[in-house]
This record gives sequence, structure tokens and C-alpha cells, in this order.
Amino acid sequence: MKAGTGRWTCCYWEESYNQLDMVRRQEGLVAPGIYFMPPPVGDITLHDGLWDELNDKLGTLFDMAEEESIGPDLLPDVAMIVFSFAKQRYSKLSGLRTVQIGQQIAPQSKPLIAQMPLVDLQGYLQKLGEFLANAGDQEKIVIISL
Repeated sequence: MKAGTGRWTCCYWEESYNQLDMVRRQEGLVAPGIYFMPPPVGDITLHDGLWDELNDKLGTLFDMAEEESIGPDLLPDVAMIVFSFAKQRYSKLSGLRTVQIGQQIAPQSKPLIAQMPLVDLQGYLQKLGEFLANAGDQEKIVIISL
């Protein structure tokens, strides 16, 4: 798995914010209300249009520049879009998804690549959808940071 930008995608309940500095950045649910996805997930899904689709359909403002708060009223819709996107885009159970996400600056000028097995990518998004749906059921506010 190539890291791309090296930025972890973090999704957490608003009330769990103070715990972020105390948890280790690792894949999955690392504490109640805190879910991390490794760097290639954010890079690839930004490239493939997941966050643009959410912005277009729900009026959100997902991008790499800042965090976005999602209230419990929108969480079921966000979860459904994430589930649908993962199924439509990454349901193939073999192979890699590789995208160029930038270019290194001189002297090397090599492309920056994000890469992940499709089965893993789909799995992370499935778990993200479940995290969001469960948070909505519990009337939580979720912050997503790409």
C-alpha cells in the first residue's frame, strides 16, 4: 500500500474530540467514536469523486482543507452514499486502485501515487458507512477530516 499524502482520514463524534491526541493513528475504530482510515483511502476517494458526490447531493463542503460536521439528520444519507459509492466503484474483489495525486518537486519530479487493493478500499468504506449510520442512530454529530 502506497501512502500518497500521508494524511489519515479521521471520523469522530464531536464529543470525542478531546481524545484524538491520546489515541494512536491506526486503521479502524481506535476508541469509542473515533474511526481512522489510512492515507490512501482519502487520496483515492478524493480523486474518484466520493466527496464531490456528497457535496453535490447533500450541500456539504468536504475537501482536504478543513473538517466538516455532519448532524444526525444527514448521517443516514451520507452513509447510504458511501455504501453505494463503494459498491459501484470498488466491488471488484481483486486488483489495485492506483491514482496519481500530485507531482514531487525538483530535482526528482516523480509522480505522487496513492495505491490500495480494491477489496481493502471497499472494506474501509463499508466500515465508514456503518460508523456513520450507527452515529446517526445514536443522535451524534460526526466530524470528518480528510
